[in-house]
Amino acid sequence: MLLRLLRLYRRYATRHLCLRFGHVPLDRDTRASVMLRRGRVCVDADSAVLAHGGAQAVGAAPSLPHLPGAPVQVSLRNPTLAPVTFPALSRFCLWRGHLLLWPGLAQRVIQVLPLLRHSGDPHVRACARARLGLSTDAPAPLLTLSHPEVPLPSGPIPIALLLPVHNATVHVASCLARIVSMTDLPWRLVIVEDGSTDPALRPMVLDWVAAHPTASLICHDSPRGFAASVNVGLAALGQIDSPVVLLNSDITLPQGWAARLIAPLLSDKTIASVTPLSNEGELMGAPHACAGVALRNGEVDRIDAALAPIARHSDLPSLPTGSGFCMALSPHWLAQVPRLDESFGRGYGEEVDWCQRTRALGGRHVCQTGLFVGHVGAASFGAEQRRKLRARAAPVLARRWPRFDGEVAEVLAHDPLAGDRLRAGLVWARARLNGAALPLYLAHSGGGGTALWLDQRLRSHEVAVVLRVGGPLRWELELHTQSGITRGATAEFEVIQSLLRHAGPRRVTYVCAVGDPAPEEIPFRLLDLCAGGHPLEVMFHDYYPLNRDYTFRSATDSHWRALWRVALDRADQLTVFSQASRKIVAGVHPDLASKIRLHPHGPLGPVPRLSAASARRRVLAVPGHLNAQKGAAVVRDLARVLARTDEARLVVLGEVAPDCPLPRSVTVLGGYRLEDLPHLVARHGIGAWLIPSLWAETFSYVTQESLATGLPCIGFDLGGQGDALRAAPNGHVVSLRNGGAPDMEALLAALRALPDWPARPVETGLDLPQKWPLRRVRA
Repeated sequence: MLLRLLRLYRRYATRHLCLRFGHVPLDRDTRASVMLRRGRVCVDADSAVLAHGGAQAVGAAPSLPHLPGAPVQVSLRNPTLAPVTFPALSRFCLWRGHLLLWPGLAQRVIQVLPLLRHSGDPHVRACARARLGLSTDAPAPLLTLSHPEVPLPSGPIPIALLLPVHNATVHVASCLARIVSMTDLPWRLVIVEDGSTDPALRPMVLDWVAAHPTASLICHDSPRGFAASVNVGLAALGQIDSPVVLLNSDITLPQGWAARLIAPLLSDKTIASVTPLSNEGELMGAPHACAGVALRNGEVDRIDAALAPIARHSDLPSLPTGSGFCMALSPHWLAQVPRLDESFGRGYGEEVDWCQRTRALGGRHVCQTGLFVGHVGAASFGAEQRRKLRARAAPVLARRWPRFDGEVAEVLAHDPLAGDRLRAGLVWARARLNGAALPLYLAHSGGGGTALWLDQRLRSHEVAVVLRVGGPLRWELELHTQSGITRGATAEFEVIQSLLRHAGPRRVTYVCAVGDPAPEEIPFRLLDLCAGGHPLEVMFHDYYPLNRDYTFRSATDSHWRALWRVALDRADQLTVFSQASRKIVAGVHPDLASKIRLHPHGPLGPVPRLSAASARRRVLAVPGHLNAQKGAAVVRDLARVLARTDEARLVVLGEVAPDCPLPRSVTVLGGYRLEDLPHLVARHGIGAWLIPSLWAETFSYVTQESLATGLPCIGFDLGGQGDALRAAPNGHVVSLRNGGAPDMEALLAALRALPDWPARPVETGLDLPQKWPLRRVRA
């Protein structure tokens, strides 16, 4: 038990141990951190050269696997700054960091104890990994959808609008036109022309104001900034007894926006400001928080039309701040804090400061999720100037309001607007695709080659949706765009269906559902997702659609096969990734053979060509993570044999499941990246690869990557990995015994037959295992 806990701790420490080497000065005001994080040495810099352990990484935020006892050198692509060398982390520093992790792990283990009696369930294991902090991602926010029951307050409530403008004449003209045509409440407008350099702007605004008696214009001879312009406008309004709305000139207002925006102010006196959702809305961003997306003509109106029915004025979550692109201010709270701080200069930070001051007095700031306002962002200043203004404002806000950054991080982690962002994002995706089918993938929540393939596939789409199973709440919906990812989780499939009604046409692809707590429902959920005639593709990244045991190593379950047959019949295409998989699927369902399409995977990235490292003893490396079906028992028994003969040693480039103990002679390095392979091979003297997997894999990325390095690669005559090994000149296939058990003697013979393998006396009478946990796959 103690050894198992130590193995668990090693995985936990790899993810959670974070130590600082030091800082590298980037310029006079900023520094980059050099950290040990997730088992890697990392530099938080846009352009740096990192050298560590005889290897070098160059580029944005470079990183290398950590080598204990090796110093770190960092240099920047700036000839005026000399390279900085950091000594290796001392043993005291490492031990202290490890000791500080144990209390947290102990608390997590206590939380996991109730799950131990169900440890064979893949879903329970996923929940245990999440509780232990071993999941690849943080838990997705809970999905809550707005369903307003009380109508919005009605009546001709007057509002005051403040519009500071600086250049961007086209945007200003469009904004003014929409104020007239889209505002559904009586309004008066104060325009503050803040010293624009565009000669066309002021005459255009003067003409517009002359034609609209409820508008007035204030002109500055030179730019004074957003805060100063707002303060001048507030002074011009005089006695403020109605809501005031701050507007940016580069926004697109939808029909009937005003009544929805101010509704929360009228129903709750504690609310100081209301901000709508927007494509460039910071915390109120949709589809992504703090990551903008571009909009095309008509998309604002289509998104807002879908959100308008769910506009509400109560039960809105509090946020740390509003955003001044379109922010309604309560007259009560304006009386408490009547001005913005002009020390922020041209812009950025002043509305955050006002929100923090009103929060300190008890005011709240909310988002009207039933309103969507388009926003260009940085139209007046430009993106680079905006970045500089934000960078200048950040330390000022941090000094004044030290809790603010943490509160923003907390909101993003437990995003109360996740459902609303996804709803708006799916409407945006439908508009963006303009009738084309939205890619929707059903996938598991675990890692492995399937997850890497899906990540690569998603990068090829402008927009796509992933429905994941197996997480703590079973269903997790993700919207992927070129700008980011928005996620939300729920235990109710009806919530998923409600959101997907906004998505329009879609193409559903089953990727993998291993780990789902109720897998017998998956075929019928696929039918639900395809209802309405949407096409369906079933991919065989594993054999779950054929057998409850996704590795196909246990007896066939006829009931399971009958459940999945309804989805396979509905599918337009069955996709396999190796000839072995084609044969297996066609053997189980020969009448579906015409639907089967073979599409072998390509590499996940460029694989460096390598030559064997010189060493006194050869090193045999096992790429990828190890568990029972991935051949942990093969590695264990082979390591014992090689330790006796002293002819080779084993290195695992991955993590090992806690229930699969390995001898102390095996070095476990944790995960790796393809770009790490050259220095890992050189550092550890790797001369060949071993693929010990004990199931007929549908496709094996690690086999393909290992073969692509040019080093010898040994594996069993099974499935997709066997296909790849037989087809490659450096592949070596080991036959199986009668009954499907691996032949250890044949494995040792193949190893010793490799070119340049050091000659060692072969020990006779080795205690080789005679039985292995394997069932040979037969169609």
